[in-house]
Amino acid sequence: MYQRITKDIRVGANKSEVIKYVDSLEVNGVKPRRGDYVRDTSGYPVTAPDGKEVEVEGQIFTSFSNGVSWSFNFCAHVGVIFYFDKSDKLIAYHIDCFR
Repeated sequence: MYQRITKDIRVGANKSEVIKYVDSLEVNGVKPRRGDYVRDTSGYPVTAPDGKEVEVEGQIFTSFSNGVSWSFNFCAHVGVIFYFDKSDKLIAYHIDCFR
């Protein structure tokens, strides 16, 4: 999944591009569940691909479950968090596998 996201969406994409991407995504016939954009002003840092720490200002959580386990090394559920900076640009994402 990481390789697919890396290929399909770029760091620096704006929030609406990420939402459009997630809403169009389908894996083995299963669409993800996307949460709303959540503004987070606590300002915790994440490491961007260039190695710099950037403060998170918002995030979108997306999850897949049931029927997609074959694509995710037998994960029963996959969660993806997209992190955004203060200008609502994608700075990083994190993928977790839950069994």
